[in-house]
Amino acid sequence: MVSDGSVRRRHIRLTPDMTVEWSPLSAGEAGPAHTSPALDLSAGGLSVPHNEELPVGTYLRLALLPTFAPALPDLEGVVAYVAPPSDQAAGYSLGVRFVSPPQDELHALLFAAYEHIGEYACVCTAVRHCGDMRNACPAHVKNQNCWQVAVAPCCHWRSNKDCVRCPVSFLAFLA
Repeated sequence: MVSDGSVRRRHIRLTPDMTVEWSPLSAGEAGPAHTSPALDLSAGGLSVPHNEELPVGTYLRLALLPTFAPALPDLEGVVAYVAPPSDQAAGYSLGVRFVSPPQDELHALLFAAYEHIGEYACVCTAVRHCGDMRNACPAHVKNQNCWQVAVAPCCHWRSNKDCVRCPVSFLAFLA
């Protein structure tokens, strides 16, 4: 079934330079292996091109192989939507939702991807966790993200040294 997942998107999408090795899983056995570039990446999943339509609900074994950060092997995902071929793309686009990804490693990958592709739009204030501190926040005043300033007033760690483990900064990727 071909469906357009754009209506349900909840997470900020990044377009990193990353290869994905994946294979369908059936009864615990991996099907044929594929290697595809990631079309986009988010906290909830990613999309990859494929020349065949896979059924929504197909489980996949994934390995994320970015050029800018350590690999994330041994992930699992499920096909959440399938976009049909279009004028811009010859094949299908498979939208894959992560199934129980390791949060710290995924958060670190999202930070690295965000920095690697150079998109420094302010996303953290968009999640509305700043409250009354917003106008006093050095990140908000400079239109930056909390991890781009020395110490944001809402900093969970009181330094920006461990932002990848910060539950507040991770909210930026869930907007």
